[in-house]
Amino acid sequence: MSIQTELAILKSELADLKMKKMDLAARIHGNVRAAKALLAAANIKPIERIDVEGASQQLLEAAKQKREMAEVVAQIEKIEAELN
Repeated sequence: MSIQTELAILKSELADLKMKKMDLAARIHGNVRAAKALLAAANIKPIERIDVEGASQQLLEAAKQKREMAEVVAQIEKIEAELN
């Protein structure tokens, strides 16, 4: 495989990882906002009607996505180092 081909493959992989990072960031943001909305109801609803479990699930999903994003960032940094 030529160096040009290898560079093209790395650049394509880098672009895919950057898109995945942006997607994960948006999903994390959405889960955090959903959890906030569920917990914000505590200001107006009796505590027994607050969906704490739902908020917890949203935050657990956001934490899982954040761990995945850390892996993606590490892969991005590795590829960028190879390209420089």
